[in-house]
Amino acid sequence: MKNESDLDKLLTSTKRGNIEQPTTLIFRVYDEKNNTIVEGQTIYIYCRFDGGIASTIKNDRGGYDVNLSFTLVDPFLYSSLHRATYLDDREEYNNGSFHNVMTKDRNDVWSEKNIVTNNKINKIIRASDKKIYVGGDFTSVNGVANTKYMILYNELADTVKSVGVFTEFSGVDGFVSDMIALPDGRIIVAGCWEDVDGVSDSHNIAIYDTLNEEWSALGAGHPNTSFCINSISLDQMGNVYAVGTRRDGGDNFVYKCNIFSGFNWTTLGELKSGFIVDKPLLRGQKIITVNRKIDPEFVVADLYVTGRFESIDSASETSGIAKYDGEENEWVTLGDTILSYDDANILAETGDELLTENSMEIVTSVSGGFALDMKYSGDGNIYIVGNFVNTENGVVSPYIIAYTGTGFKSVGLPGSYARYGNGSRRVEIDGNGNLHILLDFIYADVLPIGKNHLTLTGNTWRSVGLYTASNHNSILSDGDIYYDEYIDCLWIASRPYHEKVTFGGRTNIINNNGEVVYPKLVFAGQGELVSIYNRATNKMIDFSSYNMLNEEIVTFNLEKHGSEVVQLISNINGNISNMIGASSNINFGIVQGDNEIGFVMNNKGSETTCFATWQEKYIGIYDAINFNKII
Repeated sequence: MKNESDLDKLLTSTKRGNIEQPTTLIFRVYDEKNNTIVEGQTIYIYCRFDGGIASTIKNDRGGYDVNLSFTLVDPFLYSSLHRATYLDDREEYNNGSFHNVMTKDRNDVWSEKNIVTNNKINKIIRASDKKIYVGGDFTSVNGVANTKYMILYNELADTVKSVGVFTEFSGVDGFVSDMIALPDGRIIVAGCWEDVDGVSDSHNIAIYDTLNEEWSALGAGHPNTSFCINSISLDQMGNVYAVGTRRDGGDNFVYKCNIFSGFNWTTLGELKSGFIVDKPLLRGQKIITVNRKIDPEFVVADLYVTGRFESIDSASETSGIAKYDGEENEWVTLGDTILSYDDANILAETGDELLTENSMEIVTSVSGGFALDMKYSGDGNIYIVGNFVNTENGVVSPYIIAYTGTGFKSVGLPGSYARYGNGSRRVEIDGNGNLHILLDFIYADVLPIGKNHLTLTGNTWRSVGLYTASNHNSILSDGDIYYDEYIDCLWIASRPYHEKVTFGGRTNIINNNGEVVYPKLVFAGQGELVSIYNRATNKMIDFSSYNMLNEEIVTFNLEKHGSEVVQLISNINGNISNMIGASSNINFGIVQGDNEIGFVMNNKGSETTCFATWQEKYIGIYDAINFNKII
């Protein structure tokens, strides 16, 4: 028996001077036959002790044994053997598609879908027939005939199918921008096209019957063939509302039609141009409906519209965002605006310098101004995303903001994300009330952090697994993110501007069968070190894209977390702890029980590995015996 902290003092004293000082006791089994210590039967006891008696007793072999007895205070035991595992890196997605379509299930497991498009995906929904439908700017999916603008995805077979033949207007690139699934099996489909399956008056908006696989016009057809629809919404009375863009630069309205009884489209308000915004630049970007109960038996539909406009009708302070009060039947201000004067001037004057993918692309090259997507939540807030930084009245909330019904509230990203980002285009809320957004990153003179899917859980933003390599100069989140209640998962269509989208990958288990302990992680080999993550708690440690050499070994020893400052050490460059991101969870949420740990490296060499070791810890001898039989 040996006391590693101070054996001499312990054997010559019957009372410890400071009982708060921890002591390490190591009990080893001695094999008398071959005069060796049985290492596998070693017990480490870390404790405080109070009092004790030390004596020597002559044994029958002619030697002396040390007899030590004392009272332990709060003892805990460590297993003598470190447990270990190699961690798995993430997988790379590169199926040749303009957008990569992935799902993330309730266990945070990612999978890629065989949906290979040649252009953008704008909308993913599950209809009441329990099937997945995808719409967008694409003209071909998986090489299947007649898969222009919209397809049906067969989840079991992992294949796609045509749902109709769309005909575009002459010289105009068409698209499907939005879809709404109805309870009766029909889908309202909106966008820009001349007709679908040759149906009369089916331009720009039509209804698809999933049961009979037939298309029909919505009422008598939209009154303006030049009006390309960007967004639609539906109220509880069956009224469909639409906003969009005029291809001919003409007057731009908010439109309304009832899917049950009305055959005529009507206008509900005009998007106004003026000194700030020229008429050809007018754009209705997003519209949502919020059903508001004004008494126990009467509900009205309030509308919220975002886009590029100076005002709607004559309502003041409705630049870029406005509300239609369903009770008063008028357009009103939200008390603040998002499209500021300076931002609108930039939009109006930069012309060809705007970053565009095609004539219908959303402008993303300005630092503020656009509200691009909205989602109404169960907590009564409307969450709005875009490439804005603050409101006109100074509510600072980069790329995402909440409207509470009475005013704007900041929920913007922390600086580490907002600094590298270039806006957000999609927002979604899952079944647990967590907020998810897709971010744009345009890399210039800054080091990328390489993420584009973030979620807000409680008050904490975190990445949940989509990455791109730093040598790919941007991520564009111009796809879609959709919460699928039927199977409790997220569908995401996203892409880097060049080449690959990746995700956090598989994980291995680090077990804390007893008390919480932290691992020692050793990276060996060539690659760009990006992050370590714990899927069990959705916490991660970010690294500022540190590039390891072929023979380099980097150690991140968390075993002494809480008692010493944890450092990142390279065998070549020494202490590189400054490469640990400021927003990191330094212990990446290690908990008692199972921890699903993985790591992310870009440009990883074929021999690059990450090795994790940890040493189990137990309170009291009973737990050590009961849980892991270490005695």
